[in-house]
Amino acid sequence: MTGRNTTPGLPAIHESWLPRSHPLHRPHPGGRQRMAMICAIVFFTLQALLSGVGVRASEIENHRLADFPALDRGWAFFTDLNMWATDNLVFRKAAIDTQDWISRTFFGEPPQLGGGSQGIGANPLAGGQRSGSDQLYPRVIEGKDNWMYDGDDVRLRCTKTRSLDQTITQLRRLRAGVERSGRKFVLAIAPDKSTIVPQYLPDDYAGKDCATKATEQMWQRLPKETGALDLRAELKQMSTEMDQPVYPPQDGHWKDEGGLLLAKRLAEAVKPGITATWKSEVTGGWTAPADLAPLIGKKGTDAGLVYSLAPDGVRNQAADEPRDFRTELHLDSATGTGTVREPVGMLSDSFTTKALRYLKGSFGDLTIQHYGNMGPGNAKDYARQLGSNKVIVVEVVERTIASGSSVLLDPKTVDGFVSELLAHPIR
Repeated sequence: MTGRNTTPGLPAIHESWLPRSHPLHRPHPGGRQRMAMICAIVFFTLQALLSGVGVRASEIENHRLADFPALDRGWAFFTDLNMWATDNLVFRKAAIDTQDWISRTFFGEPPQLGGGSQGIGANPLAGGQRSGSDQLYPRVIEGKDNWMYDGDDVRLRCTKTRSLDQTITQLRRLRAGVERSGRKFVLAIAPDKSTIVPQYLPDDYAGKDCATKATEQMWQRLPKETGALDLRAELKQMSTEMDQPVYPPQDGHWKDEGGLLLAKRLAEAVKPGITATWKSEVTGGWTAPADLAPLIGKKGTDAGLVYSLAPDGVRNQAADEPRDFRTELHLDSATGTGTVREPVGMLSDSFTTKALRYLKGSFGDLTIQHYGNMGPGNAKDYARQLGSNKVIVVEVVERTIASGSSVLLDPKTVDGFVSELLAHPIR
């Protein structure tokens, strides 16, 4: 097709000049199309010019900027390209700040970034497309005294992927399969901030009733029926002793106290009584940008304490580790009394980040993998990477378990992971 009518005996004319009823008629680009093309050219030209003079996008959310997608990803290239473009928008932070100021100043409400109670669609500046019933729930719940909560604490409970029965079934299948392979299985649920620190939630918010009901039902059954570690009581006790919550006001993750507790409970699960000699004390503090505030166009800083960890009661072995464990991370520096010597393989999410320095100080042979990219197609690969270990640990945040949305709960993922472990049992 050359773009012109070349039928013999007729003059060559553009398709847009043909009668509308003609099968080859194609409308000429209208004013709106031309304006859209002009805006796109200006947008990308401005991006290129700013990048050329050294202006770079900054990390305003709790993840590093997305890399440019590989061309061999097939159709996934185009979906990954959207995330890359969103993350690397040079003036994204300023755009979010401006939208927040306009919304609060003239309309008296926060902007709907990434979905909200008014049913407004996802804002491309904030990242993350949300549709259908997801739009009923705000991305960030603004609570009392400037506290913020991850909107997914509520949304994922009210828009479940799997029922609680189905979730429990898959967790039990996973445990049974790992144990049949001769390995020990440990499941830890990292409680949501809304579960441990509910007192700053607003009096009313979208999804309050269904989220509250789902939380109660889950905790009534999950620890007993799956053997999951329940950290709630200890986290609340720590908050009472410290006279402050173990979750920051404007972040969706726990502070170091939660990470230290996770390391302790995992060590006890692998080898009961091993933490009897452990000693910890405050050695400093930290500050970091809050991960929830930028999602609604605001700024926030979190602060917390850093602890030592002497497994033998004398020698501090806690040390910082790289935050990114989307690729395999191996910790092997801990030695001596009070340290776990058994080889341990761990599947986890971002809640393990604050535990890394304490896991490094207490586990002498620990391999950690983020399960975010795990699925039916590569479950066997993950099993091979962790299969040489005598213990398999899984840490999952509460909201993911409550919704049933974790890739770990896909029956085909469980089948693939377990079958590979059974093919290479530990004797």
